[in-house]
Amino acid sequence: MPAPISRSRNGWRVAPEAIAVLNRIAWWDGGIDRIAANDAAIVGADLAALEKVATG
Repeated sequence: MPAPISRSRNGWRVAPEAIAVLNRIAWWDGGIDRIAANDAAIVGADLAALEKVATG
């Protein structure tokens, strides 16, 4: 599970909408092979690509 999201002085470090998507798709629950296969989307924060992978 990823580290908790913290709030900075200027607002959220991650948009609440992005947090909702990440919690819904829970990419960190995938096996290591699935994570490795999609590392570019994970590192690049490509939520659309991650959602596509999560929904099959």
